[in-house]
Amino acid sequence: MMQLAILTNVDEHCGIAEYARNLQGALEPWYKVALFLPEEFVEAALYGQVVLVNWHPARVHISVEWVRRMQTEGQAKVVLIHHNSRHEPVQVAEGDLLDTVDAVVAHEPFLLTVWNAGQQYRVKPVTYIPHGFPAVDGLLECPSSDLVLGTGGFAFPWKRFDVVIEAARRLGGHANMVCPPYPSLNVQELESRWMAVLGACLRMEKSFLSQEAVVRRLALSTINIFWFQSGEAADEFGQTGAARFGVAARRPMIISRHRKFRMLLEEYPEEFYVADTEDDVYRLVEQIWAALRKSESVKCPRRVIEEQAWPMAAARYRCLTRSLTGERNG
Repeated sequence: MMQLAILTNVDEHCGIAEYARNLQGALEPWYKVALFLPEEFVEAALYGQVVLVNWHPARVHISVEWVRRMQTEGQAKVVLIHHNSRHEPVQVAEGDLLDTVDAVVAHEPFLLTVWNAGQQYRVKPVTYIPHGFPAVDGLLECPSSDLVLGTGGFAFPWKRFDVVIEAARRLGGHANMVCPPYPSLNVQELESRWMAVLGACLRMEKSFLSQEAVVRRLALSTINIFWFQSGEAADEFGQTGAARFGVAARRPMIISRHRKFRMLLEEYPEEFYVADTEDDVYRLVEQIWAALRKSESVKCPRRVIEEQAWPMAAARYRCLTRSLTGERNG
């Protein structure tokens, strides 16, 4: 069985590290996969014919020198998973990190050009592989006779969890919040603030749950709301992983036009409700809730689950690996 290495951080409470663990599990039907810390790059290259660098500048450092050593000392193909992408065209100089690796993967398409000293350029292909999410079976179609509004992830201010709380208050519902700890967040303070608004109608989980547990928790919601509103450009890199837990929960879902939802909005517009303003959020909650009480049809994520859950994402990685190595029966 062919061996793959994933170069990554392994922090327990980190979405980037969690991505690496999920990718490892999803690839194991085809490959023997091991995780290595960034400083173990030589060992990773000696282990795997392909090294997947789970790159996030704040979490996983990698240099051009390290990439070249993996390619020469370990004879490995190096794939850079570019989590902090933007959809605008990216220009780099020859010898840049994005030029040196054998392939670039991103969770959204973008144009990557490599320029030489003579101001001539070539296009380097970027492989689009959607951010995977767990496929969870056995979820209830109608989880509650009460209105329950859910959301989850690290409760950064720009994710606007406060809008979910306010929607529950206005419409006499419950809030179903999954808010794991994060170093810069005071989750206890958030709970106290939201409890002052909703009292016993607040259901808040503060532990870092398994992915399946998060999905099952969000599946108890009548409607899930992921209404991001950025305060700065740094909030807009990449495509959302947290909101995909809401997708996997298979409940009606309200999102914003935030750039982190770019690919969901471009590829599956018929499966999501989109709110441009806070008032739109409250109006849509009321509209969806009224339709559900009348047993009328509502939008729900369906096709996106069939096409972008982890088994499908892993299959795309396998296609890329086979193209790099000439693998036929891996």
